[in-house]
Amino acid sequence: MSYQVIATADGAANCEPIRLQKHGREGSLRVTDRARAILDNFWSEQGRRDSARPYEAYALEALDLNQTVIGRASAGGSITLEGLGRRSRLSALGESGRTQQQDRLWDAIFEQARDGTTLPLAKQLIAASKHDDLSAEALIEGMLAERWGSVPAGVSVKLQAARAFGRLAKEVLGRFNRAYGYVHERGWTADASDVALEAFPSGEMQSLRLLCADMLSVADIARFRRLQFHGPEFVTLIGKLAAASDPSRALDHLLAYHRAVQRTRRGGGAWLRDQQGKLLLQIVDYGGYRHETVFPDLKFGVVRRLLSDLGRIA
Repeated sequence: MSYQVIATADGAANCEPIRLQKHGREGSLRVTDRARAILDNFWSEQGRRDSARPYEAYALEALDLNQTVIGRASAGGSITLEGLGRRSRLSALGESGRTQQQDRLWDAIFEQARDGTTLPLAKQLIAASKHDDLSAEALIEGMLAERWGSVPAGVSVKLQAARAFGRLAKEVLGRFNRAYGYVHERGWTADASDVALEAFPSGEMQSLRLLCADMLSVADIARFRRLQFHGPEFVTLIGKLAAASDPSRALDHLLAYHRAVQRTRRGGGAWLRDQQGKLLLQIVDYGGYRHETVFPDLKFGVVRRLLSDLGRIA
């Protein structure tokens, strides 16, 4: 159980102090020195006389690979699997007033982060939380305007990339939703040329091209090209949309990208199929087109929840 929480923290900030490392024989692991205090105080602060030991014993029993069944309660019945889950989640630290463990995790995840972005962004989020409950786009705009204090140049570059990506992602998803919705509302089939005009009206092509150009101009565009999942295809789509002037060609580019993404999703097929000049729905239960397209959260909500669990924001 404790390994699950440690791995979550490590993944959130790519933080070396709490990484599990291979050591000795094949398949064995050891904990880095900086993580020792976090693990030693996982259930409660050392020296406290409470019910921590039974939880530790039950967790280790559940992690035993020789076990084929995990009981819902310990042998004596005093510890349950549900109770174990409640006690091992991060929010339990604040609920039980465990400020020392919160401080250890704050230090490991944020203060000791190996990159130059994690800590400055966390401090910006903490400062922003004292004023408003803001959307991701508003947070990015406020940080770039240094509303909550100065922002290092390297962080500003990443925020500019996040803003450009978020705006373009919202726009592209909105165009796809228009196309899907148009076909769905017309009995699951429609002329491809009509769909193209609905999704890419001529009067809106210039604004789309500007968003694409903005994304292609960010300093981090090379990193997008190297992303393992859909990165190269996404940047290729942006380039094609930036040069597109014809609605039908723009729709072709968007649906080609959609098909490429779907092929990587466990053999999933395209939701819209072109057949002799008509578009036919392959998947008919997507309801996202009925809702307003919004700027993506970009994990700001996840980080704010983490900061809340560590007692840094209310």
